[in-house]
Amino acid sequence: MNQEPEKVTYIQVSRPVFAPLLLAAISITVGILDAPWSFAALPFIYLGSFCAAPNFNLANGFLVLVSALAGYVVSFFHGPLGFAILLGSVWSWILSGIEMKLRAKPVR
Repeated sequence: MNQEPEKVTYIQVSRPVFAPLLLAAISITVGILDAPWSFAALPFIYLGSFCAAPNFNLANGFLVLVSALAGYVVSFFHGPLGFAILLGSVWSWILSGIEMKLRAKPVR
C-alpha cells in the first residue's frame, strides 16, 4: 500500500488593477458631469478591490458586506449618497474578484 504524495499546485493571484481604475474613472467622470455624490464611491471602490478574492468568499468580503449594508441604510436618508456607497463597494468587489480570477496563474 504505497501511496504517492498528493501534488500541490500553488497559484499566484495578483491584486486587481483594471477594475478599480475603471470604476474610479467612471465615478470621477459622473461626479464632474452630473452627480457630485458619486465622489463618495471612491473610498468604497478601494475597499471593494482590497477585500476582493478570486473565490468570492465572504470571509474576505465581510467589510464589503458591511459597507453595502451601510449604503443601503444611508439610501433611506440620502438616496444618491447611499447609492454611491452601495454601488462602489459591491461592484468593485465583484469586478476585482473576476479580474483576480482571470489573472491567477499557477506557480512552479
